[in-house]
Amino acid sequence: MKLLVLVLTLIAANLIVLQQSTATDVGVDCSTVPDGYYEISCKSFVQCKNGKKYQHYCKGNTVLDKRDMKCKDPDDVPKPCGEYRDCSKRKDGRYPDLDNKCKSYFTCENGHFMGHNLCPAGLVFSKKLQLCDWPYNVKPPCGTKQ
Repeated sequence: MKLLVLVLTLIAANLIVLQQSTATDVGVDCSTVPDGYYEISCKSFVQCKNGKKYQHYCKGNTVLDKRDMKCKDPDDVPKPCGEYRDCSKRKDGRYPDLDNKCKSYFTCENGHFMGHNLCPAGLVFSKKLQLCDWPYNVKPPCGTKQ
């Protein structure tokens, strides 16, 4: 019985440490990069300022307008973030934004459009891997791999 209590206590302590660390330790380390915007997607971004990390999320149906880094109605935002995709006849998964040269992708789930995501600079979406990768690793039409 004492062993069981000890094991459960250790598990609980590790979970608390994990929960406390995930909020600040995941993603960009703002103490090592210049002030600016990082991890930019259509629904959120990180702002680093004076070594501190600020996570911003677009609320409701709003999406990020990268021109001024503000959340707005999708009708007022250029592609890809401002563009709706019909997912009613698509299988669950991620799909490249071909009209954006695969520099972004969109997600469909249960017939619903879940939004666009932007690939980091220099990367394109790989439908095969379902993530962003270097163009030389991705077959056309998104990449240059033969």
